[in-house]
Amino acid sequence: MLKTLFIALLLLSPFSAQALDPLTAPEYKDKGMLVVEAPLSDNTITITNTATGATQNVTPNTVNWVSPGNYNVTVKMQDYTYNQNVLVKATERTDAQAIGYGAIKVNTPSPSDMIEVVAAGSGNSIAKFPSSQTKIVPTGTYNVKIQVGSNQLTQSNILVVTNTTREINVQY
Repeated sequence: MLKTLFIALLLLSPFSAQALDPLTAPEYKDKGMLVVEAPLSDNTITITNTATGATQNVTPNTVNWVSPGNYNVTVKMQDYTYNQNVLVKATERTDAQAIGYGAIKVNTPSPSDMIEVVAAGSGNSIAKFPSSQTKIVPTGTYNVKIQVGSNQLTQSNILVVTNTTREINVQY
């Protein structure tokens, strides 16, 4: 009976979860981990605590120790902005991803060659940029046109997936 009472008190105690966590250092017992993934390492990421309004700029793919609560994660990527709400709990890791965006990098002998990314299904032009740049685009299947002087090369059915860079190497 005494054993059952002790276990019940321990489970009902407001400190039970943290008291039983021997692996987390004491200074992190009241913090949670937030990791934000983005297509490129130079994307601007801001996290905002929705209860306090406090904002913080963070680096992609790094562990950020934050107070538990709800956060709005904003990832600014060249021509696009992605928002996601996440809940961070004490001593737990929360991962957020800029879902729906990836990147295309075309390596050509001349960095001034112009690249055009065209949606494979609709034929709509998504982006135009010099081959010296890496361009963020929504996930999908694309035809990539490379303008080399007066000639044009096309790579068809290039699949771009979330948080990856699709590299195309062109030799001429």
